[in-house]
Amino acid sequence: MSPDVFICCRLTDENGRATPEREIADEIYDQLTIEGINVYYEPVAVRENAGAEADTETVVKDAGIYIVIAAAEESFYAEPFRSLWIRCAAEVRRNAEKTIITCVKGIGSQQIPQELLDNMVRDITRIDFLTELIRSVKKLTEGSDEVGLSTPPDKLLKRIEGFLSAEDFEAAGEYCRLITEASPQNWQAYYYAFLADRGLRSENDLFLEDVVDGFACEYAESYGADVSDDEYFRSTFADLLGNHMRRALEYSSGDDRVRLATVYERFVSAVQDAVFAIEQEEIDGEEKKELEKLRIKHEHEQSERAAVKLKKQRIRTRFLTYMSVILTVLTVLAVRFGFKWAIVLIVVAAAVTVLGIAGLEK
Repeated sequence: MSPDVFICCRLTDENGRATPEREIADEIYDQLTIEGINVYYEPVAVRENAGAEADTETVVKDAGIYIVIAAAEESFYAEPFRSLWIRCAAEVRRNAEKTIITCVKGIGSQQIPQELLDNMVRDITRIDFLTELIRSVKKLTEGSDEVGLSTPPDKLLKRIEGFLSAEDFEAAGEYCRLITEASPQNWQAYYYAFLADRGLRSENDLFLEDVVDGFACEYAESYGADVSDDEYFRSTFADLLGNHMRRALEYSSGDDRVRLATVYERFVSAVQDAVFAIEQEEIDGEEKKELEKLRIKHEHEQSERAAVKLKKQRIRTRFLTYMSVILTVLTVLAVRFGFKWAIVLIVVAAAVTVLGIAGLEK
């Protein structure tokens, strides 16, 4: 059976080690095969045929689509890869119904041979590279624009895990989107999308103190800190977490469902406890505010009483000073000059002094 796609790349370097291109080719081969496309890829063909080398020239002639992969300019000139892509390009020139797609990584257009540059070129570093490549291949082989990752391979989910671990949350989210668009019930993709949206490296991060406190504060700001109604809390908290977590729980099944539900319940309980702690802090805070108000009021009243007392003391001092001067003058008038009216005034002044002091003491 003639292959639909022929994949070629530089398989080993000058030291016999596998090249980065080979890893990329392996992934492309796996995904195209999952999509039901008949692919020829030399390492797989040799392995399946017990080490016997296939007639590459015949395979190149029979294939309709050629995928050429390079991650360094010098790879284009390394044999036998150079001979392979030249033959593929020649087949495309001879037959307009055939297509060659060059997939490059870290290579500028000026570094790509002209024979390849005249055809389709794809950048491997683009987040949607693999999906777009599959779409192009399926369109050419089936005449359809529809492409799906009907059974997303573990490699794609592993790649998402790698993005999360590296804190490349944008890339992780984009890969999750691509998977869920093609496979709307893939629970793991929704779960990883939730982690990516929240900036979490793994589900272990869910139980970090600052993460739990962050969700608790977000909940308290949105719905208040009263968690006495458990049903209301769970409903509103589920809304806060969003559709990705909701769909992950909905689409998971079997042991995966049990494990995810267990993690979810632990997380919900942790956040609920943290929200309750916020409520207690708010209550304590209100009590502290009331006590502080009372303290300030008491200090203000004490300050006012002290000010009044000081004012009275000043008035008393001045009053006694004035009255002592008056009494001294009246005494001199009464004793030295014998003014009888001065004696009467002394009595009056003494009475006024006593009454004045008594009034100031009140």
